[in-house]
Amino acid sequence: MARIVLEMVSEVSVDQGAAYDPTGFQASSLLYGLRDGRLVSGTAGALDAVDGPFGERPYGLRSIGVNLVPGSPRQVDLETARKIASAVGRNALTVLVVADLGVDEMRELLRVTGARCLQLHGNESVEVVGRLMPHAYKAVRVGSPADAEHAAEYPGEHLLVDAKVKDKLGGTGRVLDWSLVEPLARRRKLTVAGGLTASNVAEAIAQVKPFCVDVASGVEVDGNPRRKDRDKLAAFARAVAGARS
Repeated sequence: MARIVLEMVSEVSVDQGAAYDPTGFQASSLLYGLRDGRLVSGTAGALDAVDGPFGERPYGLRSIGVNLVPGSPRQVDLETARKIASAVGRNALTVLVVADLGVDEMRELLRVTGARCLQLHGNESVEVVGRLMPHAYKAVRVGSPADAEHAAEYPGEHLLVDAKVKDKLGGTGRVLDWSLVEPLARRRKLTVAGGLTASNVAEAIAQVKPFCVDVASGVEVDGNPRRKDRDKLAAFARAVAGARS
């Protein structure tokens, strides 16, 4: 099975009374995928069947994340994060993307924004992730078999793996070496990130058989990481809907 996490950022401001449309959110991740030939959507183990590649939600998406990492081209401020969580409501799970914050600070971010989960992209320890369970999962940069083994040390069912690029926390568009994480995907509910596009995501699903796949630069407007391209989103969704893991 595979689900999709689409990294989403837009320059469009959030109107809490507006219709739910992920391309109108300044945000960072969305989720859906395949099981038994049917498109399903879900996160943290909860699954709901939908009718087709776009389902009842735009692009069939189930989870939307909000990037709060300073210096990221996809970063939004706290008030925008709160508005996104409010606008999304129960249409999707809102996830905060953070890095190297204290446990109490991260818990407070969940409280004040109304988001329900954390994606940890920094150098957080095994202990820190454990203290945040079950409302968090670790993102690990993988460039060697040793990195993949280190990823397995983190607690919880879910892990995200991304390409390892010096001095970067993620979102680089660099393709992950999928062979490094194939064994990990058999042991954990793995989200594969790193340079995925409509052209290669089906191959990634077939090779790794992940629980989720993640895309950022692969669906962005050329030259503008703060805006997503609707045609690229639709093509990515169709590619995953047509993949078989």
